[in-house]
Amino acid sequence: MRMTLKLTVAAVFLAFLAGGTSAECQRIAFWNVENYFDTRNDSIADDDAYTPTGENHWTQNRFKRKRDNIYKVVLGLGQPAIMGLAEVENDYVMAELVNGTPLRKKGYRYIHYDSPDHRGIDCALLYRHDLFSPVYSRAVNVSESNYETRDLLLVLGVSSQGDSIAVIVCHLPSKRGGATAERHRSRIAGILRECTDTLGRNHPGAAIVVMGDFNADRYETPFMQDFAFEPQHSNPEGLYNLMYTLPNDEGTHNYGGRWSCLDQIFYRPPQEAKNGDLPKVRIFKPEFLLEKDKNNLTVRPLRTYRGQLYLGGFSDHLPIYFDLH
Repeated sequence: MRMTLKLTVAAVFLAFLAGGTSAECQRIAFWNVENYFDTRNDSIADDDAYTPTGENHWTQNRFKRKRDNIYKVVLGLGQPAIMGLAEVENDYVMAELVNGTPLRKKGYRYIHYDSPDHRGIDCALLYRHDLFSPVYSRAVNVSESNYETRDLLLVLGVSSQGDSIAVIVCHLPSKRGGATAERHRSRIAGILRECTDTLGRNHPGAAIVVMGDFNADRYETPFMQDFAFEPQHSNPEGLYNLMYTLPNDEGTHNYGGRWSCLDQIFYRPPQEAKNGDLPKVRIFKPEFLLEKDKNNLTVRPLRTYRGQLYLGGFSDHLPIYFDLH
């Protein structure tokens, strides 16, 4: 039986109860929201499909449904203190999310910078200003003269409990470019490692969180080598890949009936807490985010489009999160 596309208040409430946070911890999440575009044509970006006259017939009503689906997931996640997002088009769509939905009553704000990606999609940070206070942010350009891609988003801030937190949100190149994309993913992995090494030396008392869509599974050899997660699950920069604690058959993205963890979270504890327990990452997968895949006899994320067929769903990725105590 096909999942209903309408997210009921009861479904959100049940998800909230399942993933609620206590006052003693900070919930940190990441989600690739998949093509969160406005309806206007950007003359310098390849977004023509996401206009009313484009091949996806992207109308204002469809945009608003997408926006509302995102806010409902934020609510279902238990209203994270910090949430990284990938595939957002611009400042307008983020402003609509925090000001045009009930999130405006929850104290959410955002940080976003336009990047040179040819499709016009960027990373952003959503945060509750009562739980997290940014003190510094910038876009880290990882493009080259003949290769433009998404910037990294770096944010430093302080939690409501006085703890320093450094966050890097990333969206590495997809595999569509073959060997070229592989080379750039490896190059950007090096930049990420340099960033975390610098953060660790300059801010030893801060917890460091690297989260994003890496367009590679946690067990792929090039990925493990690029980030030096083999044979350990931590690397020389002190980053732990929290995804390795999950069962092998769990994932955030489903292709051809096979789950993989393209979305991942790395964590470096503050220097004084290096011997403490690591936080446990979880995949947020309530039924309303899934649909049945009859061809592969499994379930998969319920996305906005399948090809050009409009489904009105959420994303082709599932959110991930952990609680920082």
